Amino acid sequence: MLEKAIAGFVGGLDDPYTVYLTSEENKQLENILKEESGIEGIGAVVEKKDTYIQISEIIKNGPAYKAGLQPLDRILLIDNGSTQDLSVHEAVAQIRGEKGTQVQLFIQRLNKNQEVENFQISITRESIEIPSVVATLIEEQETKI
Repeated sequence: MLEKAIAGFVGGLDDPYTVYLTSEENKQLENILKEESGIEGIGAVVEKKDTYIQISEIIKNGPAYKAGLQPLDRILLIDNGSTQDLSVHEAVAQIRGEKGTQVQLFIQRLNKNQEVENFQISITRESIEIPSVVATLIEEQETKI
């Protein structure tokens, strides 16, 4: 009961960067972070947006990048299962998998004309190297920032 109360409180914060993990989910995350071989998956960072799973970032040169996925794409189905009621942790667990295996995603995207496009894509999972720092050099009035 206490875990459900804490999860409800954290969920009520409406902060996309704050997520409550059960002790089991926390152990799984710690194991992933300790792995020396890296993470195997598609190379996309996802978040819960409304009732859907949405891509917030694509890891450059990863499978999702090569497949043309973009930030703000909504993942509606993972291997024919709806993401509507999944937590971020549950969705990530389904998207990740052994290197060389495939995952089917049904994507919803707004095109340049703000029209909804839906498409299905099959992505082969790979080992993902997550950069610790991402930087961009900006030039403004001949000054580099």
